[in-house]
Amino acid sequence: MLRPPYLLCAFWLLCPVTAVAQQPPAVRSFEQLRITVPRVASDTGLQLRVRWRTEAPVADPTETNSQFDLVSLQAVDVPVRPERAPQISSATLVLVGVDDAGRELDWRVMRDPRIVRSELNSDYTLKSEKLYYVDISFMVVLPDTPALTGLRLYSVRSRNGQLVAVVLGTLAVRRAK
Repeated sequence: MLRPPYLLCAFWLLCPVTAVAQQPPAVRSFEQLRITVPRVASDTGLQLRVRWRTEAPVADPTETNSQFDLVSLQAVDVPVRPERAPQISSATLVLVGVDDAGRELDWRVMRDPRIVRSELNSDYTLKSEKLYYVDISFMVVLPDTPALTGLRLYSVRSRNGQLVAVVLGTLAVRRAK
């Protein structure tokens, strides 16, 4: 059966708009993220173990490709509260929990787990240098919100004197039923 061409045109025009509206901006103001995304407290948490792989050991993770995989997920009986005054720097990741519709539920900060410090030269003299793992696993505890189905991971950078959050990747959070 043939469909009227105007229905197909309407379908193809409306679908991409809906999909684009649910996509996070690749770069957004950290201040805007801080103001618009709620911070949730809960009496129980979800402990996620995440594997993060990058192609190169660089200080700025936005300069290389990142892949995030959920290794494990378990409910934990610990209260999860937002930090009062999270410290933000270029060594900070911002984790934003989202639901199936892409609505942002909560945000947390954590230090970049790829960073390891090297303190000795080959001649055993002290020096301070940052090195970066390319394959690392880390754990994070998030508030146990029933709607949580995904996690967006952002790197925080300073651009033109303003802090911006740059998307590094996303992670599906699927609970066992």
